[in-house]
Amino acid sequence: MSIKEKLESLGRNSIQLKIARKETYKLGATRFGGKPDVPLDFVWPTYEGESYDHVVKDRPLTFLAQFNCAELAQFDKEHLLPDHGLLSFFYETDTQCWGYDPKNQGCARVYWFEDMSALSAADFPADMEEDFKFPMVKIKMDSKYSYPSWEDFSEVFPDEEELPLRVEEGRIYCPGVGDDTACLVSLLLAAKYIAGHVGSPGWKELRGPDAPGLVLVCNSGEEGLGNLKGVRKICQVYGSRMVSFCTFDSSLDSIVDSAVGSKRFRVCVKTRGGHSYNDFGRDNAIARLADIISRLYALQAPVEGGRTTYNVGVITGGTSVNTIAQQAEMLYEFRSESRENMDYMEKMFLDVIEQAKSEGADVSLEVIGLRPCGGDVDQEKERALVERAVRAVSGATGVKPELHSGSTDCNIPLSLGIPSVCVGSFTGSGAHTRDEYVEAASLEQGYKVAFEMILGRD
Repeated sequence: MSIKEKLESLGRNSIQLKIARKETYKLGATRFGGKPDVPLDFVWPTYEGESYDHVVKDRPLTFLAQFNCAELAQFDKEHLLPDHGLLSFFYETDTQCWGYDPKNQGCARVYWFEDMSALSAADFPADMEEDFKFPMVKIKMDSKYSYPSWEDFSEVFPDEEELPLRVEEGRIYCPGVGDDTACLVSLLLAAKYIAGHVGSPGWKELRGPDAPGLVLVCNSGEEGLGNLKGVRKICQVYGSRMVSFCTFDSSLDSIVDSAVGSKRFRVCVKTRGGHSYNDFGRDNAIARLADIISRLYALQAPVEGGRTTYNVGVITGGTSVNTIAQQAEMLYEFRSESRENMDYMEKMFLDVIEQAKSEGADVSLEVIGLRPCGGDVDQEKERALVERAVRAVSGATGVKPELHSGSTDCNIPLSLGIPSVCVGSFTGSGAHTRDEYVEAASLEQGYKVAFEMILGRD
């Protein structure tokens, strides 16, 4: 779907209202202000709230407008409104509540009176001030297609253009072509070979008499908030039967042999909110959240026991520039190779949250991701697996890969004590961008590495 087609699909019919001129009274006519047409048993609605001058009392709601549904019908192209009767709107215009707080319930009322013949003009309540008796004027109506504002497009269209594939100067360009498509293809080629040769006379000779069984899995959930759900399921199903684990991810120039653990939280702050001018001085959820973030970034990460980091990656909140934010959220994580450092970072994080709560902040937490560090792995078996990976990559590329820690599918089996390694299947750059590419010549090298890791021997 093109951007133009997507935009057109978002369009919705709207009924435009314009003040036309002063109106003379007509029973049941569409109009703004004046006296409302209501049934004889109608009770004028009231609302108890605090006005701008901080006076709290029960006030009659102001009559805003009424609409003859039969007159609306010709403009209601999607038939969302009744086609008969009268719609009437009331709002308390002294307090002018926004309605965000549940305590504001009743500050606005909408009525639908089905039987037009039972209506008559109501007198204003005796205690209604003149300022809140709006003059009667005619409303002119029309229909027009409406679209989301440009401010909404960044959320509606994260990236819906066709992925740009091109091949030039020995490179294949396309988002995802390397991470992790090239690695997936290497796995699938190995699976195709196995399917064509398993059970053949040369199969046992290739695998050896004591070779363990093979399970090839194309899983999901490794990126972002997927929380490694694919490999968690693999380990849940096969568990202690797993002799070793190898995942194909990223490029040929490095091998991941140890796990960087992480814990991720959604932090939500709520306040009463209000109008930026009329309610100035009330707690702002964004300001409260910013204060929490400032305190988190003042923390010193441990320098011993492996690298430890933390990050606020996403902040959302508020509704408009003239509104005191009633809610704000952030996504926060910390990472480390050390379980002790992970525990320390969690304690420091929770201390900051508890301090904010003690100062009156309404803060809630949700754990949205947990990637464990490595567990008690047999070091000799782990070393043998890693050396096999190094030989496979060096043999295919002629270059010895670097060993480093990382957050990959290996986190789960390593945490369970299963020897694990992460190996790449391509050479390229630009992962997670629209400019990602792989060197075409490196793909064959990646296939060789995958075949050696799956079918080779220690």
